[in-house]
Order: sequence, then structure tokens, then C-alpha cells
Amino acid sequence: MASQMETISTTTTVSKHSQQRLPPNTQLSLWLVPPEPQRTTLQSEIDRLAKQYGGPTFPPHVTLMGRIEVTTLQEQQLVIDRLHSAIRRRQQQQQPGSIKCRFESFLTFPQCWNQALIAEMEQTPDLIELCDLVRQAVGQTQSGWKFPSPSNVPHLSLFYGTEDSVPAITDISTVLLPLSFDAHKMEVYRLQTGLEYVPTWERMATIDLCYHDDDNSNINCKNSIGSS
Repeated sequence: MASQMETISTTTTVSKHSQQRLPPNTQLSLWLVPPEPQRTTLQSEIDRLAKQYGGPTFPPHVTLMGRIEVTTLQEQQLVIDRLHSAIRRRQQQQQPGSIKCRFESFLTFPQCWNQALIAEMEQTPDLIELCDLVRQAVGQTQSGWKFPSPSNVPHLSLFYGTEDSVPAITDISTVLLPLSFDAHKMEVYRLQTGLEYVPTWERMATIDLCYHDDDNSNINCKNSIGSS
């Protein structure tokens, strides 16, 4: 399923397959993802904390937008097509590139399973611009929105879990510091919310934020959005 959905098309084909209904409360979530070698380093730390403290493992990511409700495969593909078109227009209108992700501090919110242990990301105008863009693409409001509570900040989660199992900040490996990377790609994940559903999360599409020449032989990320 995931490999089929990763091929992004600007045309949605209506078929019995595309009309297949998804499980109740299915949502799409849009993530910035780290490149290598940071992705492997972060994944190793997430896996270590999950094993040591009894939480689920999950891919390292910064959520741009979540809670995009979809009920059928057709609706899912329509969202992916709109996101792809929005990023392509952005590439054509300016010199696009990666998003600079700098992390300022570690925070804990033990009462919130999916923000139990996080790295707070610096909130830049270019990050907000991208969040506004994807919200517009899927028909959501661009004014008055906030990053999810209780942190209300952009962040990268390091541990998911319940209040009685959250690691201390001092348990985070020093190998992560200083933590920063340029995110070149956005991934679309299909999920159901709840700690018990984390192992079932699936990547549906990967969208490149960088400019490609027509023949795809030259990728331009030199002028990274958000870089100093």
C-alpha cells in the first residue's frame, strides 16, 4: 500500500479501490524529516529510549500539521496531490530549498503521551510560511492557528509514553547535542491517534522541498530557506 501511494500524481483516478473506506478516525499528518546521518542518529536515540522506558518506537520528525481527516483512499490521494502541487508552485515562485531546523532545548510534558519528551525547535518565519502553505493547500485556516498544546511550540519528539514512564532530560544522549539539520523532505503519514496505534503508522508519500531541474539531474538546495 505505502509503495503505491508514494508515487504522487496530479490526477486522481476514481475507482472502486480509491473509494475504499479507511478505518474510523483516520488522519494524515505532515512531517519534516531529518536527512542522513542525523536521521539514523535520532532514530537510534528514539529506539534506545523506547526500549529502556517501555514506549513505542517511531520515525524522527517535526510535525508541520496534523489532524487532516480522511475517510477514503480517494480523499487521501487528493490531499497528497494538493500538497505536491502547492510545493511545486512554491518551487516555481522562488528559489526553494531546505528548512533549517535548530533545536534550542529539551522539554518534558509527562501528562501528554505524544509530547512526553521533546526537543523544542526554533520557530522561524520560514517554518511558519511552510505551515501556512500546507494548511492552505488542504483547505485549513491560515490565521489564528497554534502548534499543539501543551508545548505550543514546533518540536521533535524523542519519547512517547505515559506519565509513569517518561525519561528525564538528563537521560538524553549527549551525542544529539548540538541538534540541528536541514530538512529537505516532507513526509505524509497516515495514522490513528493514540499511543496504542503508533506501531501502525504508515508513510503514504514523500515530497521533496528542493528545486529540481526539468531532467531531475540537478537539485538546488544551496539557498536553504531559513538558513543564515
